[in-house]
Amino acid sequence: HSSRNTLYTPEGAPRSVYDKSTEPSPFELVHTHPIIELNAKGQMEKVVQSETKRGVCALSYDTYEEWMAAYSLWTQLCEDPRFIKHFDWPEGSCVVTNNYRTLHGRATVPPEMNRTF
Repeated sequence: HSSRNTLYTPEGAPRSVYDKSTEPSPFELVHTHPIIELNAKGQMEKVVQSETKRGVCALSYDTYEEWMAAYSLWTQLCEDPRFIKHFDWPEGSCVVTNNYRTLHGRATVPPEMNRTF
């Protein structure tokens, strides 16, 4: 397991991996947040989507089906070609974006191509 899995206490507080006085907890067990947050006017404020960090959700049984239907639609829309923008990223260039307002991903890299950052 990665050391990132021991960076939090069961209550979600950050902890040092060298701290033997607190019990570690896997990141996935304490990292919960809404995917979409709205401001006081009901407008989108922030989007936080991470399939690698998504785990079992803490929803009540009576809301699970409705939530999963909405989540399924959300993930379909995230991958809908109407909302995907491909662009060239030439060597030496920089892309700056608001991580809370723009979803981003990585295209498949051909096996013969090195990917260096």
